[in-house]
Amino acid sequence: MSCVPTCLAMAFGVNPKVLIADMAELGIGINKGVTRRVESFYLSHRGIGYERFLGYENIGLGRGHYLAEIVNTKALMHCIYLYVKNDEIVVFDPNKDGSYLLTTDNEPRVMCFTRLDDFSDLIKPTPPTEDK
Repeated sequence: MSCVPTCLAMAFGVNPKVLIADMAELGIGINKGVTRRVESFYLSHRGIGYERFLGYENIGLGRGHYLAEIVNTKALMHCIYLYVKNDEIVVFDPNKDGSYLLTTDNEPRVMCFTRLDDFSDLIKPTPPTEDK
């Protein structure tokens, strides 16, 4: 499965197969990954606003849901999901291998963040647990 739909499924609290089927109904195939344009189309179609930030400086991670586009050790783009509650940032990685290119501060090299608008009125967001 592609990392973007998997991260969105985690944010929405649904099985990734359900989200991928929903994307397929809109004509979105994920066999070659999901571009930012396709991600934007899907979010807009579902009525979920978003704001994209290049890098990670000065975005002020406040409470909510985020997708982070990072570079893995194979120099490929990879998406992870961050859930911020109170002052705690919980990171969920679809790959779970944690092999990323790091900055000089020993943090993952983040290319961009996508902050998702609050969608609690559309669906019941439930951050994933290890048993999901």
